[in-house]
Amino acid sequence: MKTYPPLETIKSILDYDPDTGIFRWKVTGTGRKVSQIAGGNGQGYVSIRINYELLYAHRLAWYITYGYLPKELDHINRNKSDNRICNLRECNRSQNLANKLPYENRKYKGVYFDKRRGKYQSQIKHNNKQYYLGTFKTSEAAARAYNAKALELYGEFALLNEVDQSEQLLFED
Repeated sequence: MKTYPPLETIKSILDYDPDTGIFRWKVTGTGRKVSQIAGGNGQGYVSIRINYELLYAHRLAWYITYGYLPKELDHINRNKSDNRICNLRECNRSQNLANKLPYENRKYKGVYFDKRRGKYQSQIKHNNKQYYLGTFKTSEAAARAYNAKALELYGEFALLNEVDQSEQLLFED
């Protein structure tokens, strides 16, 4: 984990607006002016260079607001550049991954097509334990099974598949 400068140092050079999530410089320096927006976007995350070290803005926002750095932080709305304090929450690794979108080539999170059986399979991982949820006739039924288990395991951190929840689950096992 990176070493962050003392909180007083950060507060003396950066101004953070918790309502917008935007940082502004309080001091001039190479390539920066007072009141200029601080940071750049890299891989979706805003990062700010302080003392030659590139630091994530969401972690700086938490540090400035609460005075400590948690092991993991989650962007509630999954927008990695939205650093409003109301969009950040402390979490563990498992909770952070629960709020992650499905892979690009998949319609639903936790749903896979089993070519051998010709059916959809649903599974979920929690605290390094894999849960097999069954096989289903449709991907939607498998997605509903995932949603039910995700809510049970992750609560508010669960990212649910967008599927009609009112239909009955059709297990194939």
